Amino acid sequence: RSGSKSERWKSLTYELFDVPSLDRPFEDRLERIRKLVEMKKNEYLRVVEHKLCTGKDHLEEELKRMDGVGAEGLMLRKPNSKYVRSRSKTLLKVKTFHDCEAVVVGYNKGKGLFEGATGSLDARLENGTKFNVGSGMSMKDRSDPPPIGSVITIRYQ
Repeated sequence: RSGSKSERWKSLTYELFDVPSLDRPFEDRLERIRKLVEMKKNEYLRVVEHKLCTGKDHLEEELKRMDGVGAEGLMLRKPNSKYVRSRSKTLLKVKTFHDCEAVVVGYNKGKGLFEGATGSLDARLENGTKFNVGSGMSMKDRSDPPPIGSVITIRYQ
């Protein structure tokens, strides 16, 4: 906000992690960012820390560390890869998922693409919390949903 005197604005940073317009391998793009930040000498610009993954144990350790600070997960980039402007095999998102069980207590009608099928399930956790679940359901699940009273497994982040 323009003209704000709040001290909180001083902690704001702009985090740089890639240069999509540079048609070079990732390591070259990262070096370009580092040089740019060094040259600009702007206290609000930061280069996102990158680490070379040394194996599965290292990956799990870093993912646990990121979970501990509330991050969504990790991004793994294939070494020497060029930037791709869509989903690709050169960039992989790794997240921690959890699961729990809930009882199906009702159904909600589908809309649009799911019209005529189940849109979502009403579910209840053991502690009594009620919620809807629909993402991740296949068309088969929507056409023939689990019976009311059945126990389903929910996967979440």
